[in-house]
Parts: sequence; structure tokens; C-alpha cells
Amino acid sequence: MHHVSYDVEDMPLDKLLSSIAQESHSVCMLTVSFAELNDIGCRKFLEEITPHAHWRRLQPGDHSDRIPHVGGELIEPGIREVDFSSNQFTSFERSGLTAAVENNATLSTLELQGNELGSGAPAEARLDEIRRFAQAVGTSTLRTLNITANRLGDAGLAAFFDALPRTGTTLKTLYLSVNTFDDTSECLSAAKSIARFLSDPQASRGLERVHLNGNQFGWQGVRIIVDAIVGSRTACTYECDSELPPEIVDASPPNRSLLFLDLFSNGIDSLVPTPDAEADHAFAWEAASQLTPSNWSALLNNQLETNEKNRLACRKAAVRLLPVARIVGCRSHDAGDPMDERAFPILRLPPELRGMILA
Repeated sequence: MHHVSYDVEDMPLDKLLSSIAQESHSVCMLTVSFAELNDIGCRKFLEEITPHAHWRRLQPGDHSDRIPHVGGELIEPGIREVDFSSNQFTSFERSGLTAAVENNATLSTLELQGNELGSGAPAEARLDEIRRFAQAVGTSTLRTLNITANRLGDAGLAAFFDALPRTGTTLKTLYLSVNTFDDTSECLSAAKSIARFLSDPQASRGLERVHLNGNQFGWQGVRIIVDAIVGSRTACTYECDSELPPEIVDASPPNRSLLFLDLFSNGIDSLVPTPDAEADHAFAWEAASQLTPSNWSALLNNQLETNEKNRLACRKAAVRLLPVARIVGCRSHDAGDPMDERAFPILRLPPELRGMILA
């Protein structure tokens, strides 16, 4: 399995396409950066490589956990990592990116940083396109998505998070830094949508790392997002155990899956509401939040560290249970289905052992 990368002199696009076609079963990583593909060029390029990319498509009723693995790597061939950085893309659909991602059960990493995505259509059409891309991500098994330094804007970021499925995705890492530099005021619509997503334990399950640097959230937006992660009890009782009713203190649990969050260079100091400005909230209980520009980072880091400790404890417990679970799984069978003593239930073995036996 190897990496194929575009180079204007040593590996131009026609040579790169030929290499992929000839060695399709061994190519697992593809980099086509600074190639000035633009939307039409990207669509044509994807049409050329798709027959050789060995991208498995999920069918209705399929689940990502049914894809065969050995030692954490897919047994099946296919291009699993694609880097399309800095190619002047403006549209998720005209470039063919939405179609490439939809139901894709092979692609695990998609790098799209440094493009112009979100700028290639009138406002409402642009938002619909962003929503459809987010929905396509929800049908795929992507683990890492990088859309840093594009032009989604406040409304586009909000549309993206609102369109992600409430049942959860396979995403582990999400890069969305520097997407609102065209907005001159606080991007509170995006902050509220991000907060709603991160406060939903089902929607954000599995998401471990989120990068949101360099957006125009301002102090109110940062507070809204951090409130959603630390939860109502921590946010409302940080300084003291106040006499707040349970419906406020226990209104929202903390996010328990996130391990890392970048929230810097978001206008915390420059976009500060005036004292007489009406506070804006994503949730009613936030009116009692005690987060300030001086304590939000410590509270956030404390929650993320707690999540990491709990994750390690769960993994250790799972490792202790695994041998017993595997023994039970190998020896069990459906009632009324007598086992042939000459046969062995290979499908009940863990995937790692099955792969070794069949290799």
C-alpha cells in the first residue's frame, strides 16, 4: 500500500491518473494539492479515478461496523486518504465532492483546506449545498474531515452542523478553523449550532477532536460553545453552590466524548458585548452561567481531561472483559441449532484471528 502525490514536474495529472489505474490495488493515499483543479477539474478527476479507487458504497441497512478489518486496517483495497488542499474549489457539488463522499465506506480522511468552498453560489443555494454535503458525510464512514480556511461563513457553519445526523457520525476529527473571516460581527448562529451539536450525546458521539480557531465567534460565541461542553452544573456552580433549581443545574449534561478543542483567535477580546447589550444564549439555563473570559479555558480543559481519564478507564475495563466475551462468543450457539462437532464456528472468532486464519 503506498502514497501517490501530484507534482507539477515529476508527477503531472495525466501521469498520476495512469499510475493510479495501473496500481489501483496498492494505492491507499492520494495527494493532489496546489494543482489548480477548480470545480470542473475536480469533478473530471474524480470521474477518472473512481473506477480505480475501489470505494465501497454502503447500501441501505449497512453499518460501518460490518466492514472487515485486520489490525485496524481495511482488508479491502482502496484509496482511504485524499488531500485536495488549495485547488480553488468553490462548490461541494460542482466539484463532485458530495457525490464522492456519499455512502463511501472506504474513504477515511478527506483534506479540503485552503479552498474557496462556500463561495460559489447565491446565499440560499449555497446553504442547501452545504447541508447536502453534511448529510453525505453522515452516510459515509469518514473519520477525519478538514475544511479549514474555506468560506463557509457564519450561516454556512450553522447549516453544516445543523445538517449532520442527530443519530451520530463516524467522525473522530473535524477541522473547521478560519471559515468566517468575511463576517464582520459575531458569528453567533454558527456558535449556537455547534453548541447544540456538541451538547447532543447521540449526535456528537465518537467525535474526539474539533478545531475552530480563527472564527469570529467573539466572547459570547465562545461562551456558548464552552457552556455546551462543560454542561449546566459545572457552568452554573463553578464559583459557588448557588441556590439554583434542579431544572437549571441539571438541564444539560457535559459532553463526554470530546478530548480536544481548539477555540483560539476567535475575537474573545475584540468582539466583547457592551455592558448594556442583551446576552445571547443557545439554552435558557445559560443565563446563570458563571463562565468568564478568564476562567473558560480552565473549565474546558478540566472537562476534556476528565473525558480522557474516563476513556482510558473504559478501555482498561473492556480489555479485562474481552477474553471472557470472546470465549463465550466462540462457544455459544442458537438454541435448537445443534453444533456439528467436526465443524468450528469461525464466524464467532474475533476479526483479527479470522484474518490470520484466512491469510
